[in-house]
Amino acid sequence: MTATTSAPVPTALPRGPRRRSMGRRVGVGRLAMLLLSPSVLVLLLVIGYPIVSALRLSFIKSTEGIDPNTGLITRTSSFSLDNYTNIFKGESGDLFWNAFWNTTTFTVVTVAIETVVGICMALIMNNAFRGRGLVRASILVPWAIPTAISGLLWRWIFTAQGVANDVLHAHVLWTTEGIQSWLAVVIADTWKTAPFIGLLVLAGLQIIPAEVYEAAKMDGATPWVTFWRITLPLVKPALVVAVLFRMLDVLRMFDLPFVLIGRGKSSTDTLSILAYNEMDNLHFGPAAAYATVLFLYVAIVAYVFVRLLGADIVGRGVGGEDQVSQTTPAAAVATAPVARNAAIGGGQRRRRRGASWLYYVGIAAIVVYCLAPFYWMVVSALRRPNDQFSNAPLPMPLSLKNLEAAFSSTNGFGRALLNSVIVAGATTVVTLVLGISAAYALARLDFRGKGFLLSVIIATSMFPGIAVVVPIRQLFVNINWINTYQAMVLPSLSFALPLSIWLLTAFFRQMPFELEEAAQIDGCTPSQAFRRIILPIAAPGVFTTAILVFISAWNEFIIAVSVVNKSEYKTANVIVSQFTGQYQFDQPFGTQMAAGVVVTIPLVIAVLLFQRRIVEGLTAGGVK
Repeated sequence: MTATTSAPVPTALPRGPRRRSMGRRVGVGRLAMLLLSPSVLVLLLVIGYPIVSALRLSFIKSTEGIDPNTGLITRTSSFSLDNYTNIFKGESGDLFWNAFWNTTTFTVVTVAIETVVGICMALIMNNAFRGRGLVRASILVPWAIPTAISGLLWRWIFTAQGVANDVLHAHVLWTTEGIQSWLAVVIADTWKTAPFIGLLVLAGLQIIPAEVYEAAKMDGATPWVTFWRITLPLVKPALVVAVLFRMLDVLRMFDLPFVLIGRGKSSTDTLSILAYNEMDNLHFGPAAAYATVLFLYVAIVAYVFVRLLGADIVGRGVGGEDQVSQTTPAAAVATAPVARNAAIGGGQRRRRRGASWLYYVGIAAIVVYCLAPFYWMVVSALRRPNDQFSNAPLPMPLSLKNLEAAFSSTNGFGRALLNSVIVAGATTVVTLVLGISAAYALARLDFRGKGFLLSVIIATSMFPGIAVVVPIRQLFVNINWINTYQAMVLPSLSFALPLSIWLLTAFFRQMPFELEEAAQIDGCTPSQAFRRIILPIAAPGVFTTAILVFISAWNEFIIAVSVVNKSEYKTANVIVSQFTGQYQFDQPFGTQMAAGVVVTIPLVIAVLLFQRRIVEGLTAGGVK
């Protein structure tokens, strides 16, 4: 990802010292505090309080007994270490170590496979060829599908009569207890996120000058040597950060095994599912203990990874150093989620090279890999209900019965879609209002401690969702917020706000500081320069962030399934996962696939429709 602007920045002036002296003038500290305070207070509420409360809950031991005088059940609470000691012994210990093993193996295996597959995809797509934009668009499809819907899709594919067994000419019970269910989760997770890593790596490849490869070719370097000695070292900063965040995501895995396999399966239960089970049984103390252990596990992995491999998730130059014409790993990865949709302008365009038939086979394999499961979702949605278990490649005859069933009054899908729009929309609006001001202060104002503050804000995005949900649910029960929109919106800020601040800070940093200097010469105060100069120019970045935050909030599952139990407040992802057929244990896959298409198609269309505008806005820089 390039961070260069469309007009060169003058170099005659000593920009670093000048910028620092202008930034540290009277009033800037107060302005920074004013801009940052709302975001900091919200993060303290939605992340700080839950973490402290979870830690407190984890030391509270509740016991139930019968009052001999009244014969009623009584509950007493006391401060104890039993919630932690019980984790490692007896039946609880067996459950914990099994979930710990599942969580760890999922992380190691899926991230390793996704990294290899993603790098191969990026190398293939980095060359110029006709239809490259279409190929990159196809890669967005797995990423855009909500994880809960993806779990339902793969549950349908892996059913005993599903297409997976038909292709393999086998009869594997993929979703039952055993290694096959563990493998099913690995396959589904790899399909969804390997293309994502490929797009992040591709963003890093786009900023490598073509002259580097030309020089290596003149020196007689083979393609293998070029990859190991040039490509991999230069793309390492973006790759390391991408792998780190993928590792943290898998360590917190909940949605996919919960929907694909179900909870209570020793083969796939993760630490997040284990904590959720305790919370669902109103055992908040043990649930908080599990969540705290998971939080410590994630924190240790992140610290070791950063220390050993030097992952720069913040980006150098937070303190105001010259970052206008340089690309930081954090900026590259922060803007990669939108720039991955097309080649990044401002860099060296690759020459069209002749490609062998084997190369185009690789291109075709990428497209099939990304689109085949989604195609099967669409085909299944358009079959007649009586043809549900048909594995024919085309739905003959076409039928809209599944779509009609999805919107039947008994399912409540229409209301659930409205709930998703309300929750995702409210989350996006609140996040942007808070995130824009905070990101501006962190990127453009020079005050003490802002590098540390940005690091803390980004670190909050790494907290496991279950660590936030456990104490938040107990709080909402006490204040009667269960089954309300605010019960879903407020916790959603725990991941949406750090994401928006991270993305917008990287974007604001790319703008020349001369913009504010010129405005100040004309008599503008810092706040006036922000409103009149920076904010209008930052519109493409704000638009980009709004789309990504909305998609993240739309795809959210663990919060909605934890704090809502009335159907009239459930979101689309939750309601679709709970569809039932004619009988209690009959799963209407056709109806679920139809609802999944309805939930997914708007996201795919939105990203594809606005990708060019988003990328052009980001790559044009701050000088228009």
